[in-house]
Amino acid sequence: MQADAISSYAKQKRDGFPLLRFNANLEQEFRSWYKNRNLKLIQVASLGSMIIFFAFVGLDILTLPESVLMWSLPIRLGIVCPTFFMLFLVARNQPRYEKLLTPLSAFSVIASGGGTVGVLFVAHSHGIPLPYEGLIILITYPYFFTALLFPLACIGGVSVLVMYVGVEYLLGMPSMQLVYQASFLLTMNVIGIVGCYVFEHVMRDNFLTSQMLTEFAQKDPLTELFNRRAFSDNYHRIWRQAVRDKVPLAIILADVDYFKNYNDLYGHVQGDDCLREVAKVMSHAVNRPFDMVARYGGEEFVILCFDARKNFAEELSENIRRGVFHMNSSHEGSDVADRVTITLGGIVAVPEANCLPNEFIRLADEALYRAKEAGRNQVAFAENKVDEDGALKVSLAVNESASV
Repeated sequence: MQADAISSYAKQKRDGFPLLRFNANLEQEFRSWYKNRNLKLIQVASLGSMIIFFAFVGLDILTLPESVLMWSLPIRLGIVCPTFFMLFLVARNQPRYEKLLTPLSAFSVIASGGGTVGVLFVAHSHGIPLPYEGLIILITYPYFFTALLFPLACIGGVSVLVMYVGVEYLLGMPSMQLVYQASFLLTMNVIGIVGCYVFEHVMRDNFLTSQMLTEFAQKDPLTELFNRRAFSDNYHRIWRQAVRDKVPLAIILADVDYFKNYNDLYGHVQGDDCLREVAKVMSHAVNRPFDMVARYGGEEFVILCFDARKNFAEELSENIRRGVFHMNSSHEGSDVADRVTITLGGIVAVPEANCLPNEFIRLADEALYRAKEAGRNQVAFAENKVDEDGALKVSLAVNESASV
């Protein structure tokens, strides 16, 4: 969740995606976004397709002889309609059955196309000239109504054509007639392929644009870290998750030492450069997927770590302190060292439902204050216990860091 990821959407948009493929991290994110965005389409399409196939069951009963009906009814009612109904249920309960959505969508294409071709095979083998034109409708299904990505959609549409040509060839359809009918189905596939490519390309571009706009609203323009508002939104969400999962949460506040003196001595332009360098040290140190670092205001930063033990948070803080120290940025206005330094304070605890999220931040801020009182360029963490009423009892221990 760090600033390095902020520019990845813009970079992908700049580089383009003619093969409809992003880099590995963005591709996975896009696929999840794409599924969620098209859930309503899948629900409507699957339910509508099931109703259409039920209608064809009625038409079969009215028009087909019993020798064909004994095959068509099990295919439509036993395979095709249940597949569409299952796809509808999975799309309605997507978070629970997320891994089933794509394979079931692909299977619905095979089931509907293969089932229809199977009915045609049985009918034609009994001398019943059922029209093939219904396959044209089925070919549009994988390209526009399943939310399958381009390669799978193409495989689905072309497979209907291949199955039909194979069946009619085995039944001995005259060559000219077979070529003529296959040409119509091939043309429909070409239209579907072009339309699906354009549709997915537009969707991918919309995804990149929306993510860029979202990140622009969340990004601090100076440091390219998350801003305070983004931190607040994520903090409350992750807080609730930590309460549910009963896992420890770490909040670390960090403050550049004597930064006002730095600005007064070197000027605001160099002060901005200093903050950018400090932000780089912090963003490189905070590299777990669900952790985040944000600019909290002025020269103050905040780090949020999900499911983090205290020794991890202390080591992370110390690495940041050392990293800033070894930037070797001169600071003649500091009372701590001859260079830029940083002081950090934090708390690690399992949040309880009756504890307010802001209380954690207050305790981290108190730890930061104690570290400053102890001489700065140090790390302090709250030592917390829970009393009989479930409230946090906190004492503060300062890590007397060396000046190297």
